[in-house]
Amino acid sequence: MKIAATSIDVDAPLEVTFNYFTDFEALPQFLYNVTEVRRLSENRFHWRGEISCTEIKEGEIEIEELIPSKLIRWRSVFGPRNSGILEFESPHFNKTSIMFFLIYEPEGEVEKEADAWGIYKVQVDLWLNDFKEFVHQRQALSIA
Repeated sequence: MKIAATSIDVDAPLEVTFNYFTDFEALPQFLYNVTEVRRLSENRFHWRGEISCTEIKEGEIEIEELIPSKLIRWRSVFGPRNSGILEFESPHFNKTSIMFFLIYEPEGEVEKEADAWGIYKVQVDLWLNDFKEFVHQRQALSIA
């Protein structure tokens, strides 16, 4: 298993930021290659995504631990093998720091080559940057 880790600061309160991320069915709004997330049970979700221009993958994840405004931990139960941890903390009132750890297993030669080039790290960076923009846009709309 491999690990890609990144962090980001979001200019929004901790509870607001955490709530946006735990609206799992809305993940396709900011995870650019995830096309669908569907709730199967309280802590289990089916996802579908475009891994490349020609490849679509899908799977199921289970939320193993959810501590409000603090932590989300999941693992795959079907499909590509991965798990992850998102940690949230608030250094001050209107800022949230997020740490993201993705534990994954590249499948096949193309994914192994992408891993060698650091594409998984780039992907988690893009996901958090897109999430930050998503939250900032929502915050701006709520003020307007």
